[in-house]
Amino acid sequence: MPPRRSIVPLFVFLWLIIFQKTDHRFAIAQNSDNSAIPASVLLGPNDLAIKLVAVSDSPTTNPKPVGQLVTLTATVTEGSATGLAFYWNFGDGQTKRGRVVTHIYAEEGTYNAFVIATDGVYTQRATVLIGIDPIDPVGVADQVINGLSGTSDSPTIVGDPTNFLATVISGTNVIYEWNFGDGSASARGVAVSHIYQVVGDYLVTVSASNNTTVDPIKKSFWMWVLPAPPKGIQVIYAPTQVAVNRLIVFTATVESGTDVKFDWSFGDGTVATGSTVQHSFAKIGVYEVRARASNSVDEISLSIQIFVQDSPPVILNVFKDTPKRAGEAINFTAFILSDSLVTAEWNWGDGTRISSRSDPQQDNLSVKDLRISHAYANPGRYIATLIVRNTGGSTSTEITVYVEKDVPRQNTSIFYTPTVPVANEPITFSVPLSKDNRSCLWEWGNGGALDNASTSITYTYTETKKYVVYVKCTPFANNPDQVTYDADRIVFVGSYLFMPFIAQGSIASTQSPSGGSGLPDIPPTTTMTPTATETPTPTETNTPTATATPTETATAVPVETPTATPTATATATPTETATATETATAVPVETPTATPTATATATPTETATATETATETATPTETPTDLPGGTIPPVPVPVP
Repeated sequence: MPPRRSIVPLFVFLWLIIFQKTDHRFAIAQNSDNSAIPASVLLGPNDLAIKLVAVSDSPTTNPKPVGQLVTLTATVTEGSATGLAFYWNFGDGQTKRGRVVTHIYAEEGTYNAFVIATDGVYTQRATVLIGIDPIDPVGVADQVINGLSGTSDSPTIVGDPTNFLATVISGTNVIYEWNFGDGSASARGVAVSHIYQVVGDYLVTVSASNNTTVDPIKKSFWMWVLPAPPKGIQVIYAPTQVAVNRLIVFTATVESGTDVKFDWSFGDGTVATGSTVQHSFAKIGVYEVRARASNSVDEISLSIQIFVQDSPPVILNVFKDTPKRAGEAINFTAFILSDSLVTAEWNWGDGTRISSRSDPQQDNLSVKDLRISHAYANPGRYIATLIVRNTGGSTSTEITVYVEKDVPRQNTSIFYTPTVPVANEPITFSVPLSKDNRSCLWEWGNGGALDNASTSITYTYTETKKYVVYVKCTPFANNPDQVTYDADRIVFVGSYLFMPFIAQGSIASTQSPSGGSGLPDIPPTTTMTPTATETPTPTETNTPTATATPTETATAVPVETPTATPTATATATPTETATATETATAVPVETPTATPTATATATPTETATATETATETATPTETPTDLPGGTIPPVPVPVP
């Protein structure tokens, strides 16, 4: 028996002879980068929802010789390959990761290779038989290539891999090369994969060659790359409170998709295109707004309902036929911008209020008018409030109302110079009261701030229109014997463009004792030219049995409302003798022609700033009539 120590080397030698050549068939699977395939991949559940096919360019029907590069491709024919990892076992104990891999077999034979696709949890497997021939004897030519063809799983979505496969009817040791038609680098292998980044049609060419077929055989075919279909459309709009004629911004987006276009229909007969559009609705109502996202692959749409309400009302203007006296009805007309019927609440400022609403016949009108009247029991200045409501909201405004007394105001008047005021030029206002110990509150009738001043003040209007100036003068506490005065007056403010030319030394206006202007609410429209400035102080003395005011009916041509001293002597014969001493401003406004019934010469005490060249001859045709309160009636001014 040989020594015991010589048996051990014998067993080691036998183990090497028996297992050295075939150990790769039983070795633990290893990656080519010497890292093991994860156990979760080897043992994971084989129920991944795809159809997996494994292909090699060295099938058993046309095997490659030992030492040549073999290409293996994993193809997903059903389902998506996005997000999957691929692990290969080549059947010779070697492994590698990737969907398209290459491997060199060191020995001839048939190998059962398999690929595992996994999403990290689930797996799917596919197998392929690979034939490896011994090295060809020297001098044996390759079989001629015949029947080359190429296919792909086109059409595919842009960004997803496209799989290509080449086949031949005959030919050995075939080398395949692919041109993908998009300018990218070529690839080699019987089965290859390529990702296209742009949507379009591509002409793909595969060429095959071997040692016998020196000039490559080529085969071209078309394949299509489609855009990703739109998915997950969403619509937002702002503001979310939609009102009539208010501009709304609509925006549509998709969760995924390429080359997506958007179009809109708003339910009111209008359409638009673009991911972001603007639209406004002209009428109140409920509208179905539809957004559509589409490309050449598919389209999706989304509809939403938009509730369009009325915009809050807008008070355009409020008109009133003032001034009126206490107890007389004042007519108010308010013009309201609203697409729905409006209700109004009138608070008159005297402790009373009333509600009204627009006429239903105005429902289709954008501008509605509210008409109402109110009589104030007492004279004074009132702040009326109008509140207007519709389905979209409410708005309000204040209205200043002046109500005159039915008797003269303490013989107090408001005077102003120049007598033809112009916008943007200062106007001096005054009342015929002592400046001492007197505090006056002035209101200008334009909604501006009140001014606290004395009996005289200067103010400038910026707009040409009619204003009602109001003043209230209160005595100081150390003058208890004085009384409170108040007065108002209508002032016409014109412009240089429309007012007649007035020379320096302007015409004075007549102020009635009642505090009014003594003239109708019509601005003068004619022109007279004063020739001189003088200040006569005539005195008229008569012995009447009563105080009278002559009235007359005449046809006259108006020549202006100036402050002037006429050079002519008016001749009149009253039916009674009167003694009157008055302080007034004479206003010649017409040149009448009449037959006098009496002759009298009167020289009133007056102040004038211009001498008129016109001659006035007045002949009253009726007996003067006494008016209560000693008021002097206004001289009529004809309207051209």
